[in-house]
Amino acid sequence: MSMSELSPVSAAQLGQLLALTDRHVRRLRRDGVFPGVGSQYDLKLCVPAYVRMLRDGAVAGDLATEKLLKVRAQRRALEMANALKAGRLIHADLVEETLMSQAAYLAQSHDAVAGRLANEMLNLTDPGIARAKLLFEMREIRNGLAEHGLRMAADIDQLADELERKEKAAKARGER
Repeated sequence: MSMSELSPVSAAQLGQLLALTDRHVRRLRRDGVFPGVGSQYDLKLCVPAYVRMLRDGAVAGDLATEKLLKVRAQRRALEMANALKAGRLIHADLVEETLMSQAAYLAQSHDAVAGRLANEMLNLTDPGIARAKLLFEMREIRNGLAEHGLRMAADIDQLADELERKEKAAKARGER
């Protein structure tokens, strides 16, 4: 059976061929995807139009699907805002700044080891003593990195407290 023998078809018949409900077919006509006159649809025009819509990336879902996606996006944004307020989420730029600061501290500390140990290591003949000195320096760097991280955390907490006080003061004044 050729397509010309099937044209024109009803919304239900077109929907059956394209695995759509007849309601969805009518909605696609209203949205300008399917051409047609009255309650009839020309297969020779509708099938290529539907394929083109799918190929071009148009959403084949209905309005309910679009609303669901919108509600999900709004819920996700609200969840993120609540997580941020509760302190379970921090800004990516703050994480980046913290990591970059720690990397700089680590690089500086490692570079300084060579200067501190160069003269001492030249005269050492016992590998055990050399190893102990190197381990001591590496442990000092790790301890320094931990202290650096604690200082940064304290600074961040102080900034967060200041922001919270400012927000509360703005709310008290009736600002947003």
